[in-house]
Amino acid sequence: GGGGAGGGDVARSFLKKNKDELHAKLPALMAASRWPFVRDLFLARAADSRRGEVARQFAASMKELTETLAATDQHFIRCIKPNDRRAPFDFDEALVRSQLQSCGVLAAACVAQAGFPYRRTFLSMLDDFRDLLTLEEQRLAWGGSAAERKAMVRKLLTQAGFADEDYQLGRTMVFGSAGLEAQFAERARELRERREADERARQREAEAMSAEQKARLAEMERERSPSLPKR
Repeated sequence: GGGGAGGGDVARSFLKKNKDELHAKLPALMAASRWPFVRDLFLARAADSRRGEVARQFAASMKELTETLAATDQHFIRCIKPNDRRAPFDFDEALVRSQLQSCGVLAAACVAQAGFPYRRTFLSMLDDFRDLLTLEEQRLAWGGSAAERKAMVRKLLTQAGFADEDYQLGRTMVFGSAGLEAQFAERARELRERREADERARQREAEAMSAEQKARLAEMERERSPSLPKR
């Protein structure tokens, strides 16, 4: 609400204050650079006959960055020095703990654990575990509404034995506690095995019932039909 509006005001203010135009020859000069990275940055701008503004280019660059970030899964990687002796497979517990505390890894892990770090769209989660869905549910997952996908995700998580506090469902995404994905994969395997066992039991019951029904029908047929002379 208020935070988003404030951020928009700051962005508009920045753009308003940074309307300095690039010199007409500058993009062409940079596009002729012998460094491929610099040359690639300015090739498109050099071909543009308009004189680009710094603010417009900044806005386009930020838009491209946010689209790239939105299309990826971010991962936090922190290198830890295992010991001061440069020895392989030798971890100095006190040294490692000190680094984890000083660089904020432990605090970040606590925050992530409390803030539902697992985030996945309903469609993506249903696709990962589509073998747990019936054919009708699969059709709804791909062709149904977000509300129908949400209901199926909730059904799967409930069947897997998760409590309501382990996850939250948004409009299009599921948010889970740390390790939810690994736990769900394990429980999904158990759920799959239970379903397969139930299906085998139903098949055996149906086969037994079918055999019994066939025997009864044969007995009834013999009772109704006259005895045939043996050839």
